[in-house]
Amino acid sequence: MIARAVRGVRGLHRQTGCGPFGDITADFEPAAEFAFVNRASEAEVPAAYAEFAGLRFRAEMAGIAARAVLVGGRFHEVDSSRRGCELAVRAAVRRLRADLGLPRVAVPGDVPELVRLRRVLLTAMNGGPITSGWESAYAAVLERRIGTEGFVAFVLDGAQGLAAAGIGTITEGLPSPSNPAGINGTLLGMATDPRERRRGHARRIVEALMVWFRAEGAARIDLNATTEGEGLYRSFGFTPPPFPALTWRRVTS
Repeated sequence: MIARAVRGVRGLHRQTGCGPFGDITADFEPAAEFAFVNRASEAEVPAAYAEFAGLRFRAEMAGIAARAVLVGGRFHEVDSSRRGCELAVRAAVRRLRADLGLPRVAVPGDVPELVRLRRVLLTAMNGGPITSGWESAYAAVLERRIGTEGFVAFVLDGAQGLAAAGIGTITEGLPSPSNPAGINGTLLGMATDPRERRRGHARRIVEALMVWFRAEGAARIDLNATTEGEGLYRSFGFTPPPFPALTWRRVTS
């Protein structure tokens, strides 16, 4: 949940000449979970666009527990479009995240940095240098999955590239008494640039992921913790599994 209300955040997208146009203004208020309220007039934002804006706010605000209130905007008879509305909402939410110091959702352009941070994590877990050759396959999967259902990567920008990142995935398992819907989450890829550590970045990434997992309906979330990260995860309520966790791996030469 955001700690304070943020008023009058404007999202504007326009191009020179013809092109998608979008202009909206929103307030963001603390709330236990995401909600959208339309208080803009029909003249400012027609109902069809306001409804679409609500859907886009839900998507762009992954990991933010807050109420988005559409309070105004401008509509152009020729250039206004759903694409323009989407880009305007995206601009507004990016301003919100920057204002509050919140992680943002990764975009395809972040893939090289996500690969770099993955290498940082694997090197730490291995206790030394790791083999190469996996990077291109990892990048290809990220490029395919970013922006798709059941997958999210949150990142924090640093002075030199990404400061930290974490990934969440959703899988459909079999229902059980403790998980009637069978929806499971996995938290992985948590890494912080060594130059950016001890600044609370990892905690903010995990906070965003936990909000996202709850919104996705996950009743169980699994992760593999490093020694350094175990305390952080325990502070969010993670505990050892009640039964032994075993893994089988194919042996490769």
